[in-house]
Amino acid sequence: MSQQDAAIAEVQRAIFAYVARNDYAGLQDYVIASNEHPDTLVSMVWALLDAPHVRGAYLMAKLLNLNGMVNPVVSFALYCGGKALGNSEDVELGKRLLREQFDRQPPEMQKRTYDALEPLILQQISLALGEPELTQPMLSLLDIVKQVAPDLRARFDFEAVPVPLDVEDLKVKGRAATRLTPLIGPKEGAPRAPRKAIVAFREFVFPHFHNSRLLEQGPTMVNCLNGYGWNARFHGLEFNKHEIQDAERVAAACLAERPDVLILDAVLLHFPRPIELIVEMRKKMPDLKIVGLYFDAWSCSPKQLRIAGAHFDVIWTVTPDLEHWKMPEIAHKVFQAPLPRGGDFGGPILPLQNKLHFSGGIAAYNWHRGIWIAAMRQANIPIETHMSAFIDDKLPALESYVAYMRRIADGRCCINFSMRQNMTTFSLTARSFEALATGALLVQESCPEMDCYFTAGEHYLPFSNFAELRAIANFIAEQPAEAEKIRRAGNAFYRSRYHDNKIAGYFDQALYG
Repeated sequence: MSQQDAAIAEVQRAIFAYVARNDYAGLQDYVIASNEHPDTLVSMVWALLDAPHVRGAYLMAKLLNLNGMVNPVVSFALYCGGKALGNSEDVELGKRLLREQFDRQPPEMQKRTYDALEPLILQQISLALGEPELTQPMLSLLDIVKQVAPDLRARFDFEAVPVPLDVEDLKVKGRAATRLTPLIGPKEGAPRAPRKAIVAFREFVFPHFHNSRLLEQGPTMVNCLNGYGWNARFHGLEFNKHEIQDAERVAAACLAERPDVLILDAVLLHFPRPIELIVEMRKKMPDLKIVGLYFDAWSCSPKQLRIAGAHFDVIWTVTPDLEHWKMPEIAHKVFQAPLPRGGDFGGPILPLQNKLHFSGGIAAYNWHRGIWIAAMRQANIPIETHMSAFIDDKLPALESYVAYMRRIADGRCCINFSMRQNMTTFSLTARSFEALATGALLVQESCPEMDCYFTAGEHYLPFSNFAELRAIANFIAEQPAEAEKIRRAGNAFYRSRYHDNKIAGYFDQALYG
């Protein structure tokens, strides 16, 4: 540690000691008497917010502000402290100063400012998610995040008047944007080889969480392949610090059972030793086809995908627009298709109702969902929510998944959000397919990858901002017959193109065609 780092660490110890004793008068005297560089004191405000010691950060921010300090971290602390301690003047001051400081920065500096504040924003989000009632905490949070996120200012402009939905115009634009992913199945009536497969996926939704719910993707894949005429079985992976043992067990299972195909949770080969074990196993089984399936490829680096991809015959992804797939080492291996749903859930039965339904989870990595829902409640848009924390429900994976799919079907009108933590909306989520598979009307936050699978206006209703979402809610209430047509068309298209039997055929063709 350098002498400067040691000095800064000593300042932090002193400040945190005052806060730990609730000695805010002593903290004030310390800061006033301090000869520390202003940047050091700003970093202390950040550290206190991160702790979180909001009151201490707030006191330091007030002192620095009174001494003319102009800094986004200081302004953010004024807002957070004012909100926590009920000082509305400082709430407004922090918000106004942060907006002024952010807006006069060049774009590259704005990004650095947001990146610096993002951990503090996410922490405030985590605190808000702990509240029993989300509406006001999430809207308050939106109020400050808007100051450093211009995209959210336009997306959540509550003063914008909704333009009545023109479905025909929406269809014209949707058809122009549609670029369906090419999917080739076997010829009609062609015999199906009874292949043998091992499906080795993670067993839990979040392997690193205690008491996580079971993940359905392994059992639904097995159901799909067996329905197609293969002999497939599920092999659960532990992942959480057991990657080597997982790879050892997969290799042993393959050598014992001699499958034709191994469908592998691709992230397992992001670790060196598992790669070695799979390579050793494959030398003994040169005809084995190894398929790497990525659930969240957007979270993987190009280097990881390149290294792991070298060992796969086929890479299965639902996210076709990811730039990484264009890398020449793996581009020819990529199979782009939805994942099977594990069965046929039929078409619409219950009549459409004027209420949106959301069934899913809200966490720090998808916190925007909470803002959408809070904004809808504030605007009296009818919405029903079924919140999930992915906690073990004591049900077998398929039984739990079928219950979830029934909730979506019973909801009749499913709203789905696509924004990620970095505020991009390029990537699909499974719920887009699940809604249409169950016969629900899909109301979908705009996502470019939807154009690879469906047509906006014909199969679902897209929205990019809150005014558009209000227009969709009005349309469903005022023109239920037209909304019902879209609902039925979306389900019919899904079943004709993405039914499990179709997916299995595309997959068979990608492997052996």
